[in-house]
Amino acid sequence: MSTKTSRSYGLSSITIVVALTLLSAPTFAADDYIPGSRFFTISETSSLLPQGFSNPSALTAELFQRSLQEAGVLNLMDWVTNNQPAPRPQEKYQRQNQFGAWLVRTPSKNCYDTRAMVLMRESQRPTTPWSVDPCYVAGGAWLEPYRGQPIQDAQKLQIDHVVALKNAYISGAFAWNNKTRCAYANFLGNRYHLLPVESSANTSKGDATPARWLPPNAGFRCAYLSAWLRIKTTWKLMMSEEEAQAIYQQVREFNCRPADFQMTRQELQEQRKLVSRGVAECPTTPPKPRIPPRPGFATP
Repeated sequence: MSTKTSRSYGLSSITIVVALTLLSAPTFAADDYIPGSRFFTISETSSLLPQGFSNPSALTAELFQRSLQEAGVLNLMDWVTNNQPAPRPQEKYQRQNQFGAWLVRTPSKNCYDTRAMVLMRESQRPTTPWSVDPCYVAGGAWLEPYRGQPIQDAQKLQIDHVVALKNAYISGAFAWNNKTRCAYANFLGNRYHLLPVESSANTSKGDATPARWLPPNAGFRCAYLSAWLRIKTTWKLMMSEEEAQAIYQQVREFNCRPADFQMTRQELQEQRKLVSRGVAECPTTPPKPRIPPRPGFATP
């Protein structure tokens, strides 16, 4: 270090500043970002041939192009290869700091948070509230999709983000503002983004992609993969090479229906409108956890 530089601040001061910077800088593990020399995104420009036109050569070029435009169908298995390392977050993932807790929407006519709303939406009969505090759901009738078993006690269920919050964060949500991340964490715009699942299944999944975890219920795996790709498309999230390769192989291994991996442009537009509404509902700071009347009652 030159003498001129040390005149302004003092050599010892600079050393201390550098040391403090190194100590405070976050240490990133391999799962804190998308690894590898390339990443994948789902194409929004691919269209599929509309049903009934199995022989494009029988159509005039003009009619064929118009048919594709009118069909407006995306192939969720059509991916763009980005031959460069994926952008990385500057901060490590921390749920409360970046996404917050379950949202209680205000103004609202009830006190239900997102967890309670998902439980009520997915129950096959009217839910029963907790006797101590009606803001919490205690009972209902759910057919849990990951293990394929019926559950009546809400305390045995957790609400799973199909694309886990950490995966969403390292796949692109690190660049969003707090309102958008809150909207993602609390999105109710479809029935596949948030699922009530058996607690141990959700714990075993953690933040894994389909490359590392799939539902034990084999009959739900194609629906799970379809939901995964729909979410990644709607929210413009990246996929790692390991993730993309696994999904490509699994869709074929499980003989998934091609129709389940198509998404109309209208559906995509509607989903993104609902995303915008969700962003408008969210506060500028991450929602804070609500303290239940009895510790341990509320589950994730």
